[in-house]
Amino acid sequence: MNRYSKTLVIFAALVIWYALIGFWIAPALIRHFGEQQLQARFSPDSSIAQVRINPFAGSFRVEGLKLADLAGAWSVEWQAAELNISAASLFKFYPVVDALRLAGADIRFEKRPSQAVEVSKVSEPSAGGDWRDLVKDLNLTEIPQMRVDLLEVSEGRIEFVDQTAATTYKKVMDPIDFTLRDFTTVVEGDTSMRFIADMDDGAVLRWEGDLKSQPIRSSGSLSLNGLVVNDLSPYYNPYIRFHLKRAVFGLGFDYQLDLSDLENLFQIENGQMSLTEVLCEPIEQDDQLISVDSVSLEGIGFRFPDMALEVASLAVTNGATRIFRDADGQINLAQLLVLPAASGEPAAEVATSESSLPEFSYRIEKVRLTDYRIVWEEALTAGLANLTVEIPNLELSAVSSDLDAPIQFSANYQIGDSGTAQIDGRIVPAEPVLDLSMQIEGVPLHLLSPYAQSFGETEIESGTFSFDGRFQYAATGEQLLVGDASVRGLTFVYADNLKAKWVGLDVGGLRMDLAPFSLALESAVLDQPEVVWTKAVSEVSEEMVEEADVVADVVETPNVSGSSPMPPIRVDLLSISQGRVTFVDESMQAVSQIEIDSLGLILRDLDLAGSQPAKLDLNAHINGSAFELHGALNTSQLKESTQLKASLTGLSLPAFSSYSGQAVGRRIANGTFNLESDWTIEASQLKASNQIRIEQLEFGDKVDSEHAVSLPLDLAVTLLTGPNGVMDLSLPLSGDLNDPKVGIGQIVRTAIVGLITNVATSPFKLLSGLVGAEEDLSVVNFDAGSAALSPAMITRINTLASALKERPGLKLAITPQISTADEVQLAEDQLRVDLLGEVDLSDEQLYRKRLAQRYREAMEAAGTPDEVTQVDDALGLKKMVTALLPGIQLADAERVSLAAVRARAIREHLITAQGIDPERLSLAEAEVGASEPGARFDLK
Repeated sequence: MNRYSKTLVIFAALVIWYALIGFWIAPALIRHFGEQQLQARFSPDSSIAQVRINPFAGSFRVEGLKLADLAGAWSVEWQAAELNISAASLFKFYPVVDALRLAGADIRFEKRPSQAVEVSKVSEPSAGGDWRDLVKDLNLTEIPQMRVDLLEVSEGRIEFVDQTAATTYKKVMDPIDFTLRDFTTVVEGDTSMRFIADMDDGAVLRWEGDLKSQPIRSSGSLSLNGLVVNDLSPYYNPYIRFHLKRAVFGLGFDYQLDLSDLENLFQIENGQMSLTEVLCEPIEQDDQLISVDSVSLEGIGFRFPDMALEVASLAVTNGATRIFRDADGQINLAQLLVLPAASGEPAAEVATSESSLPEFSYRIEKVRLTDYRIVWEEALTAGLANLTVEIPNLELSAVSSDLDAPIQFSANYQIGDSGTAQIDGRIVPAEPVLDLSMQIEGVPLHLLSPYAQSFGETEIESGTFSFDGRFQYAATGEQLLVGDASVRGLTFVYADNLKAKWVGLDVGGLRMDLAPFSLALESAVLDQPEVVWTKAVSEVSEEMVEEADVVADVVETPNVSGSSPMPPIRVDLLSISQGRVTFVDESMQAVSQIEIDSLGLILRDLDLAGSQPAKLDLNAHINGSAFELHGALNTSQLKESTQLKASLTGLSLPAFSSYSGQAVGRRIANGTFNLESDWTIEASQLKASNQIRIEQLEFGDKVDSEHAVSLPLDLAVTLLTGPNGVMDLSLPLSGDLNDPKVGIGQIVRTAIVGLITNVATSPFKLLSGLVGAEEDLSVVNFDAGSAALSPAMITRINTLASALKERPGLKLAITPQISTADEVQLAEDQLRVDLLGEVDLSDEQLYRKRLAQRYREAMEAAGTPDEVTQVDDALGLKKMVTALLPGIQLADAERVSLAAVRARAIREHLITAQGIDPERLSLAEAEVGASEPGARFDLK
């Protein structure tokens, strides 16, 4: 056998032995001893089903591998693991793997409470450690040389069970497939590497770059796209109070790592980050909480160790957020995160050291919000408030960690169905400073109706709000709002009994300082306001009535000397045009309605806290009657400086019958009211003149009212009404408003009641005033025992007749009066008749003779004879008459006769001499025992 043949035989034998060892012996030995080692190292359940080796192809395959922890905490199984070693490993002098395939891997891990690791022990930093030292250590690390052309994992499965959580958590990921291609740690010129992992849910992790060692350097790009974040819910669910139903995360960036350049150690460029298809729902509710189509960051850059982050733009597109405030005042967004509960133990002191890194800084060139919707809902006592704000575009420029740098802000909004808003301006967070221009147009006010109902018993039915101006907030705390505002087409209902609306309210030259508060308006113009106030029927308790009476009696005016000064509010011009007020009082027995229309108001220079008076001009029609009010008043010092003049012409009084019935127990059948008033208040002293003209006043039916004041109205009205049916009254008012028990209402009420009472109780004083007389016309005096009218009496009766002619509605009752003097005179006359008999009663000589005789007989009979007293002596004559009068018996007819004669004499004179209608005169019974002989007059 030649050398060639021997070599061939030896080579064949070696190949056979190589094949025998590789195909049969080595796999059996590896399976046997490997299984023993696994069972000894892990658990008796560990096993290897099959080991296959192809020595010629350089492939190594392990099938049916099972590993398990002795305690059962984890286990690993796979169907097949195949390693193909490249022949290049023989001359490359490092492992070169053509392919490493792992099929059907099944990994199970169970985390148990005993496996919990104390974080504090793991994370304790070494004393004096610094990131620069770590970089130096990494640069000294030598990376083993190797190359793997293909690493492939297919049909993998991972099961994770966590028993350390409050409830056992189990997560299975199945299947798991990823591929890693061209992985190498060998630096061979411009050698590059690539890693691609495809996940079953569509996520792709991709890395392309290079890696060099000593020093470590790497550059490349990394991207992760399509990661379904909601699949990771077990890791974040304990920290949130909502369901993340859907969210997809994406990330990509270029990077450079150079551990040899500590000044430019790590950089990220051209970064992108996105979060799409975001959907959050509240727990136990079928409703959206937050939904966003896309949140993206573009142009991300980061530098380490500069700790500087730069973002070209942050954009949020097409989203919605629902904000809900419950009845307890809790807002849902404020409760989305689960904050750790306080342990009650003092916090451990943490050692601090000066960091060698600068503070983190960031800058975002543009923050843009597009097509976003905010839905605000709040549970109120009146129902659910709901406000939707659409944000077509919102943009912030130059947002950075430099809080002294200004941020430019621009946004437009759609509020409700018709409202729009445009806000532009500048924000400086550090100071802070705000300077925003605002253009708000047509915001529907009915959106605020639930709040108005809950806090003000008001339902807003319609109306829009507009504003064009600027808001400024200064670092020193000043807050200023300036501009023009308007409320158009407002209609609202207050407490179900007051309904108001207007065409427009325009406010010009608004300037509002909020800290401290002050308000100035150049003009406030209210166009065509209409108010309908209905006072409903209600049962009013006596206590409430008494309280109302007190309020009506004491109407207080503002007092700036008190503890509550007037707010600093100034309005240069307040104007109301074409106003209308309707008052319907259903609380009366007969429904009363008062109409005020054509209302026009001009109020100039109104300054609630100032010292200058405001000028007032008001015109209106009250139930068709013209009313005017002009003057000046200092709203901050009404008691110190107020001057007002008012006039009212032709007001029909029957419209107020319900009130007269309640107040005085009588309805008003007819009459018109006219007023001219001039009021002045200086130094808290009220002085007012009121010229009142009431025409053709007639009272109607009586009304039963427990609150009516008893007044002699008929007499008072008759006394005050002239021949033409007109009542001209002068009602002066005065009073000290500093007296806490005195108010304007009390002064007016006292004056009116006093006027009526005085007129009724002293009517003849009024009659005297009508004819310019000073004497008392209520009585005339006769001579004792006489019915003859003396010239003085005739003059007084004529004066009384003139006054009666001025008041044709009055009737006069004549009451004759018989006094003691009258009775004495009648007795003397009877004595004369007794003494003279049929003789001429005028015979004085005979009378005295017989008188003396009768006197002496009477004295003799009484046992007291008197021969001294002489009848020719005046004293003697009187003594004789006085002694004899007690024996004279007067008949009542004599007294009645004198009284009747006197009354007839007065009546006849008034009728014949003065032309007084006999129907107006009546004779009353005589009054006996009067102090003076005469007649008394009474008016009806």
